[in-house]
Amino acid sequence: MFARQIRVGVAAMAVAAASMFVACAPVQVRSFTARNAPLTNFHTYRWANDTARVTGDPRLDNNPFFARRLMTAADRELSAHGFELRSSGDTDLLLHFHASVSQRLDVSVIDGTLGACNGCGSSSLYDAGTIMLDLVDPKTNTLLWRAWSEGSIDGIVDDQTILEQRIDDAVKRIVATLPKK
Repeated sequence: MFARQIRVGVAAMAVAAASMFVACAPVQVRSFTARNAPLTNFHTYRWANDTARVTGDPRLDNNPFFARRLMTAADRELSAHGFELRSSGDTDLLLHFHASVSQRLDVSVIDGTLGACNGCGSSSLYDAGTIMLDLVDPKTNTLLWRAWSEGSIDGIVDDQTILEQRIDDAVKRIVATLPKK
């Protein structure tokens, strides 16, 4: 009986340690700007008419607030960077967003700070979310700028408040990669 309790306790600690690595996994933001893209000369944008925005995760696909929150956050951040949203007519840029969820395996090395030996490996499966924004030249349909944020969304998708905070933070970090005007 006592040995079983020890095994259960050790298993619980291993799960807690693995989830701590995933929870602490950094959100990565990356960007691409086309060579000689005149983004600093552009001032207006409108959202592209993308109708199929499937993330691969029914929790987000069936959440009517997800896309709206992402678009509102992008509008707010682009406005703070000097861009003007127009609902119709000619604009300098088209804005697209893409979001996806996929399962990833995080393989980390546990160090002595958690009481485990150096070099002992640990792995955990987690849901990784990606938000991507694209700015496209509407005249040439050329991608001028793309930036994206990737990170674990475990424990986030089912809590609307935390989900909205994560969206706001990710979009802010994404738009911060735009070339300065």
